[in-house]
Amino acid sequence: LVVGAAVAALPARAAGQAIGWSRSDGELAGWTAALYEARERAMAGLGAEAAAAGALGVVGVRFEERPVVSVMVRAVELLVLGTAVVRVERRGAPLRPEPRVPLDDPPPEVFQRGRRR
Repeated sequence: LVVGAAVAALPARAAGQAIGWSRSDGELAGWTAALYEARERAMAGLGAEAAAAGALGVVGVRFEERPVVSVMVRAVELLVLGTAVVRVERRGAPLRPEPRVPLDDPPPEVFQRGRRR
């Protein structure tokens, strides 16, 4: 598991601007720029962790963002999670994975009133 995280401060805005923005569909350019900056820093952190682990790549990348709003602070947090892919040398016989999909129905006790438990 590799992680990258960043927090970016958002520009302050006047109450009148906030009311005007809530009535229109215009882009909040300052917020967009802060989010892009946080994303780039979080991705850089994720890449640094993957490189330190000797990873060939990262799969299953997930982005999570949330605003941080208080009386004195207005910011956005961005968290990036992924699975680092690392080559592992094995001794002995090579692995031969076989996909298996069960074709049997589950036992009747798994179902109750037509719904699966």
